[in-house]
Amino acid sequence: MIAVDGAVISNRCEKASDSESPDIYFPVFRYKVDGKDYEAETKTTYAKLTVGETAEICYNKENPEDICVPNKIIWYILAMWTKLMLIVLVIN
Repeated sequence: MIAVDGAVISNRCEKASDSESPDIYFPVFRYKVDGKDYEAETKTTYAKLTVGETAEICYNKENPEDICVPNKIIWYILAMWTKLMLIVLVIN
């Protein structure tokens, strides 16, 4: 897998099958490989990412439309979520 910067252009949402479970999001990224533009959806679920946000993604050299998001973005999202929850708790 080769790293490249990609921009979030949308988030496909799969609604949860019941009201107890959270919805599942699949971010769609736009990125360039060898001067060619690509758009691809991650195959792994994440929290909803902000459209326009840039993140490092990795693509398969043999198939540039096969992408993944390195684990460090998951840690970033968890850190931001934790900060948000702490703010909510302090406000209440």
